[in-house]
Amino acid sequence: LLMEAGNPFLNSSFNSAKRCIILELRSVEETSVLLELDGIRFRDVYVRMRRPLDYDKYTPVVPKRDLPVIPFERLGLVKTIVKEGPEKVFIGGIPKMYSEAQIIDVIGYVARLKSFHLFKESDSINKGYAHCEFETREQAEIAIQRLDGLPLDNRKLTVKWHTPPSMHNQSQRVDMYNKQPINNTSGYTTGNN
Repeated sequence: LLMEAGNPFLNSSFNSAKRCIILELRSVEETSVLLELDGIRFRDVYVRMRRPLDYDKYTPVVPKRDLPVIPFERLGLVKTIVKEGPEKVFIGGIPKMYSEAQIIDVIGYVARLKSFHLFKESDSINKGYAHCEFETREQAEIAIQRLDGLPLDNRKLTVKWHTPPSMHNQSQRVDMYNKQPINNTSGYTTGNN
């Protein structure tokens, strides 16, 4: 993932009060790649990668070289930031006592996850729902088909395509990405609607 040979870190300092490490990298490309690791779980701790709070005050520096792609799946990593898009899936009915790792394991038996975010209360107990994205649309369709209605303890999972909040109260829902009406029960357009 390095852009060139050698140590990519120019400077680092540990802030014990905030329990964080401040890193300075030698290139904007390597910094951008490092930020892709935001939210991964490493040794049972979620890693947070952020730019400094005052970063927006400065003129943005745009990468001049192509960024290397992190092989998350090969490394056994699942991103915790689920991006908006047509591949986003909603999972509801998750028992409150289940951890993120347990839910990822259940889903992993059926399909390959690309990203997963379990919503939690302030005390780290899950809220009973999550968003995720799979490696491919086909994997997402398989997961929806096999996991929707699956009994988990005394609850049943609801697994369906994510509907953006702006679409919740409309009588005629429209796929916001393909601009087509959604008439089927799975919540996504097939081109035949």
